[in-house]
Amino acid sequence: MDSADADIRYMALNDLMAELARPDVTGLIDARYADKLVAAVLKLVADVNGGVQNLAIKCLAPLAQVVTPTTSSSIADNLLAYLKPGVKDECRDLVAMGLKSLVADVTPASDAANKLMERIVPRVMEYLKLPTAAEATQADLLDLLTDLLTRFAPAIRQIDQITSTLLVLLRHRKPTLRKRAAVALGHAVPLVANPDPLIVAVLKDAQQSNTAPAVRRTYVQCLGHVAKVAGADRVRAHVPAILTVVAAPLQQQADEDMDDAEAAAEEDELREACLQTLEAVLAACPSAIGPHAGTLVDSAVQWLQYDPNYVYDDDDDDEALDDQAGSGGSDLEDEDDGFDAGADDEGQGYSDDEDMAWKVRRAAARFLTTFVAAIAAARDEQAMTAIVSRIYPVLTKRFEEREEGVRLEVLGTTTAVFRAIVAAHDAARGAAQIVQSAQTRLVRRLAKHVFRHKSHATRQAGFAVLRVAVPVLDWSSVEWAPIIAAVEATVADDKVAASGIATAGVGSAATVAALKSECFALLNALCTLPANVVPGNVVASLAAAVIVALDDKNYKVASDALTVAERMVPVLVASEHLETVHTLYANAIAKLLAAATALDDEVKERALLLLGTILAQAGTAAGLADKQDEWAAVLNKRLSNEVSRMTAAKVVLTIVSGAPGVTVPIRRDLADALVAELGQHVRKTVRALRETTLAALTELVRRYGSELNPAGVQALVEDVKDLVQAEDLPLAALALKTLAAAVAQVPDATLPAVEAQVYPIVLSLLAQPQIAGTHTLDGVLALLRAVPAGHLAMRLYQALMGQPPTQPAILAKAVAAVAPQTDVPQVVNMLRAMARDANQPAPARHLAVRALGELGRTTPIGSDAALVQDMVAYLGVEGDEELKTAAADALGLLAVGHAAGVVPRLVQEMNQARPVGRAPVPRVPARTERLEEGARLVLGECLGQLTRLDLATRGPQLQEALSTPEPAVRAVALGAFKYVLAHPIAGDAAILASLVPAFAAAIGDSDLPVRRAALVAVQAAAHSRALLLAPVLAHVQPLLERELRVRPELVREVVMGPFKHKVDDGLETRKLAVETVMNMLDMPAAARHVLNAESLARVIFEELTDVHDVQLLAYQALAKLPVAAVKPVLDAMVKPVETAVFPKVKTNAVQQEVDKTNELMRAALRAVVTIVAHVPDLAVCAPALAKFYETLRTSAVAGEVRTLEAAVAAAEAGRTNVGAEGM
Repeated sequence: MDSADADIRYMALNDLMAELARPDVTGLIDARYADKLVAAVLKLVADVNGGVQNLAIKCLAPLAQVVTPTTSSSIADNLLAYLKPGVKDECRDLVAMGLKSLVADVTPASDAANKLMERIVPRVMEYLKLPTAAEATQADLLDLLTDLLTRFAPAIRQIDQITSTLLVLLRHRKPTLRKRAAVALGHAVPLVANPDPLIVAVLKDAQQSNTAPAVRRTYVQCLGHVAKVAGADRVRAHVPAILTVVAAPLQQQADEDMDDAEAAAEEDELREACLQTLEAVLAACPSAIGPHAGTLVDSAVQWLQYDPNYVYDDDDDDEALDDQAGSGGSDLEDEDDGFDAGADDEGQGYSDDEDMAWKVRRAAARFLTTFVAAIAAARDEQAMTAIVSRIYPVLTKRFEEREEGVRLEVLGTTTAVFRAIVAAHDAARGAAQIVQSAQTRLVRRLAKHVFRHKSHATRQAGFAVLRVAVPVLDWSSVEWAPIIAAVEATVADDKVAASGIATAGVGSAATVAALKSECFALLNALCTLPANVVPGNVVASLAAAVIVALDDKNYKVASDALTVAERMVPVLVASEHLETVHTLYANAIAKLLAAATALDDEVKERALLLLGTILAQAGTAAGLADKQDEWAAVLNKRLSNEVSRMTAAKVVLTIVSGAPGVTVPIRRDLADALVAELGQHVRKTVRALRETTLAALTELVRRYGSELNPAGVQALVEDVKDLVQAEDLPLAALALKTLAAAVAQVPDATLPAVEAQVYPIVLSLLAQPQIAGTHTLDGVLALLRAVPAGHLAMRLYQALMGQPPTQPAILAKAVAAVAPQTDVPQVVNMLRAMARDANQPAPARHLAVRALGELGRTTPIGSDAALVQDMVAYLGVEGDEELKTAAADALGLLAVGHAAGVVPRLVQEMNQARPVGRAPVPRVPARTERLEEGARLVLGECLGQLTRLDLATRGPQLQEALSTPEPAVRAVALGAFKYVLAHPIAGDAAILASLVPAFAAAIGDSDLPVRRAALVAVQAAAHSRALLLAPVLAHVQPLLERELRVRPELVREVVMGPFKHKVDDGLETRKLAVETVMNMLDMPAAARHVLNAESLARVIFEELTDVHDVQLLAYQALAKLPVAAVKPVLDAMVKPVETAVFPKVKTNAVQQEVDKTNELMRAALRAVVTIVAHVPDLAVCAPALAKFYETLRTSAVAGEVRTLEAAVAAAEAGRTNVGAEGM
């Protein structure tokens, strides 16, 4: 490093960088030589050679990681020494770069960070105060200070000195210093204990009448940075004063006759800063902006149209637009070539370097974008309608904007309007009507000012507007000609001009591909519309344009075009545009027959999927039905290819499934070849391939089995039967369905192997409770139903009845699946006899009753009055609740199969159960208290369905049931009300609004099961009827918080021999209460704003020390609470989180305990990561948590933390609602 040759010095530093990058570098540098090494590098920082100098500075960051904190501090001292008077300016310029490199890899909240900040910050502040300080160095140091305030806030102690110095620099004569000081001050505010005096000082200086516009702009920008960084809590109280400061310049009319161009530019930049600050304040605390919304929007709309140096053509009246639209693109083509939208980009038209008005328009568009998103998040229908009616006409007018950047912002704001309407849904009906009434104007103005533009970015933004507008506009009455012309011009070659729309322009291949991809995204979105909304001739015209892009040189464009073509095929077939379908078929076949290296694999995959859709939709049409040899050869080739066989299997499934009413003709030899080829895939190890193959084989055998070669099907059964295993139930389900199809279609060739090797496994599967309600059970039942009538079916029935009835409900379904292939009357008599026989084991009787019910669903045995009477009698059996439940289920199933014979008998029983003189429904039966809880839940749902039939009459009757003394009756009434809430009907809101308070108040009932039922009902309201629940939240919250806490009176001690065990009867209620809180926090802002989130946060924090199940839910709830609510408990979270993340696991712990511990650890980490991501001033408001979080990032769970950080960041990036205050 001491060499006189600069190249050798550079290579030495390069070698040092390589050594410092080694993972084991810490042990390689001896402490005795560390100081010498540091001194040598510091010497080279001031090297005369620029390359050596830059590399030396880069070495400081990794070098600081391997030396002691004291040595790092000495490095900082050496760099800061260049700030002393008398040092050359070129050396002084190295300070900021060197210090930035030094702290680049330092961990915040560490000892090294603390020591470095103690050295760096005071010296930097001293230099910033010097009257003789070099302005370039001051600017660099202000950037450094902003970085330090952002990353090392807990280690900075001189915050008062920093803020006072920055306030002085806000008045500096140099704009660059003022701007940097404003940014730094914004990052300093979160560190100030009481920021009010500081914000007031900035506001006071900004309001002085003699302040120059440039300086006032600095103060306004500073307020914007404060709002952006400090957050809602520190800004909310000052919002009125901030609005006063920023609104004044916006309310002044621009002086268009001003001769001083520089002064006019200063005024425009001040207005831009005001609009940017308004945007920041709106994003930080939208609720505080509410009272001023109308005025602010009017100002933004006014400045969005502010362009004093350019006169636009006033030709946008409806008559002119009608004349231009005419027959679509042809009139546009005849338009005067003098139209120069966007001509400023090419140097034509007006252009002035001092014209800053475009910045004002751009800032106004961005403010409106944020405002629209905030209104959508609030779901305020009246506000949404008012805002859209005010800004939407102006936005479409401003499509003529001459500046590219502003035009893109205007189109982005228009897109935001449509996105907000989609997000707000029911709360945006009025806004949707407004844009629908002006949709013709929208399309025409896009056609004239956007799709004809030379800029690829502008045209791409135009397609994005239409794509987002797809769910909003009435496409049955849209003017399609301009859209078709735009699509045709976009997909065509750049040298071809179509319909007067510009196709040539400045742009890279990437921008052209992005434009085409956005165009195809619009077409894809249009394909999601209901059938017949887009006329068939329009689809044919669009498809003709898409065909042009199928051979695009860019593989991504060609792939997107094939995807769109695939989505268009059903509409083309339905509208009988078969010529276009034949063209698509020919193109797909050509691509699939091309050489292996001629096309990208993605293009071939999309072509294969297109081929499958064409054959499924139009395989029987003339011109395609005779091409079996051609496409079958392609399919077989693709099935044998390792790369494409998965896609090919999906295509086979698509073809053989066919469209509704379409069965694609496949010759026997071709079908046999497909079965043989697919059969080989069953033995492959790739699970996804096996699953797709089994699904394809099932449909192929089901539809074409009678025409297949029996030997081929028999070989297939041999391949598939080995997949029926209890160890892999999902795959077994698919295999069972394939076997069922084979047995049903080719029984003679397949039954011997199935009976000998598959049925024994099926019988064992029926004894496993985990198959209940799964596809595996569906596969078992399908295979049993496929058994032909005769002796085999009877043998199967006897084998099923001989099974131990450990799972009566599952076994009953199996019995009912086989019984129709036997002597049904004989089976029914045997089952009835078993059910009546009191000497039979209880599970056997349950099986018989359930089997009769399952059989009655598919056969008319419900017409037997004696059978129905038996079932009714079982409902009254004492001491066997399971038998009563089985009888109730059986009666319901019998009613499905023969309603006329069963329902009257049920109604008769219900009428006998009610008190005399009362209405039969929906009064809760008097025997309710004798039913177990499960039966009461079913009864509640039944009454809920009956209540929905006449809500006005029966809703109040349910409310009356809440005042009865029987707790079971109240619980059933709540269950019924929950069903009503979860299944809305038109016009029920007004009736339910009067019922909700009484049912919600039941959370405070004296009976525990009633309270649980009330919590479930409130959950349903929060999930689907939030606005009905909002008026009673203030009354419900105290009751809910009571249920969140452990109640000692519900904890009882149970003596179990020599041991005593505590049983908490309130555990399930607490879990329900936390889940209810989470549902409430997911409600729209307009409904949940009355919640006292701070109080909820305190109560939920107490749950972090509850039992495992409650802790899991509590962590999830904490992550959903607003930032301001959780701040008071953040530091207190450290102890319970530390206990959850670093538990003391017993050495002899069983796997279940380990799994529960890991589950709780992940829940705690997810909550902490989510909270940290949403609290920008964590180091200030919760220093203990900030320090603990840094510990987590370097601990044994660091990998899990990084994974969760990535997941949280991805979730944030995908959110569409902007401006909400909660997390």
